[in-house]
Amino acid sequence: MAVSERKREYMRRYWQKHKVRRKAQSVAASRLKRTGYTQAEYDAALIVQHGVCKLCGNPDPNKALAADHNHTTGAKRGLLCQTCNIGLGSFKDNTRLLELAIKYLQENG
Repeated sequence: MAVSERKREYMRRYWQKHKVRRKAQSVAASRLKRTGYTQAEYDAALIVQHGVCKLCGNPDPNKALAADHNHTTGAKRGLLCQTCNIGLGSFKDNTRLLELAIKYLQENG
C-alpha cells in the first residue's frame, strides 16, 4: 500500500471514529459565526429557558432551538423554536408589521 493510500485510509478511519464530536464542533462553530452565541452561552440560555422556546414556551422536539439575535445590533435575544424563528424572520423583526398581523387576526378570526 502506498503512503498516500495508507494516509487516506488512516484519515477515513479517524474521521469516522470522531464523527459525533466533529458534528458537534461544526454545529457550535457555525452557530458562533452566524449568531455570536458560543456553545457555553447557548447551553446557559437553554438551562435558563428550561429547554423551551422563549416566545411560545414549547420545546422543539425535531430540532435544536434556534439562537435568535438582532440582525442590526447583533444583540442576543434568546432561543426560539423553528416555527417562531421563521415567523419573526418572515416579518423581518418589524414590530409594525407584527401589530398589523395581530390586528388582522383579531378582526378576521
